[in-house]
Amino acid sequence: MNGLLAKPGLGRRLATGSRRGITIFQVMLGMLVAGVAVVGAIDFFNSAEENRQRNEAALLLHTLRANVQKIYAGDPNYGADDTDLVPTLVARGGVPDKALVGEAIQPGFGGAVTVVGNPEGDGATLYRITFEDLDAESCGALADLFVGRTRARTGIVDIQFGGDGGGEQAAPVTRDEVTTGCDVDADADETVDLGFTFG
Repeated sequence: MNGLLAKPGLGRRLATGSRRGITIFQVMLGMLVAGVAVVGAIDFFNSAEENRQRNEAALLLHTLRANVQKIYAGDPNYGADDTDLVPTLVARGGVPDKALVGEAIQPGFGGAVTVVGNPEGDGATLYRITFEDLDAESCGALADLFVGRTRARTGIVDIQFGGDGGGEQAAPVTRDEVTTGCDVDADADETVDLGFTFG
């Protein structure tokens, strides 16, 4: 034991070596890692939510189209210019409950969804389903589903980009036409209406 005490500085090393703790650097490093994890989780959640909304919009479009065709199967005359078909769809159970707010079709994003027969007097055998007030990204994602698809394959006569966007494109549409039609200034809170004319 005398040999241990005889070594200079050993007592000091034993005393300081037994003190252990977290340094400020380690705390800051831990906070940085936690912050990056939280930001990643938020980004993942937002991306998943946007994908869910787009999938719901595509499903709603297909559901409405199928139900319009089912309801009017015996007489595909959709009425006078811009006849509102929503009341008929609602009365016959042609709108999913999840998208129905009162007597209006209101998905969880953008504005209302309208369904009109004989849009703009283009023909009594045509109808248009329009998603109102979409941001550019949602507009592009929904319209992209029909890029390169012909009228024979989809039943779409044209896709109309309205609101702050603009233009009408006959089917099949190209990716460039979708990009141009959905091009709005997100910083200025501009939106676009996206209409699908079926016949």
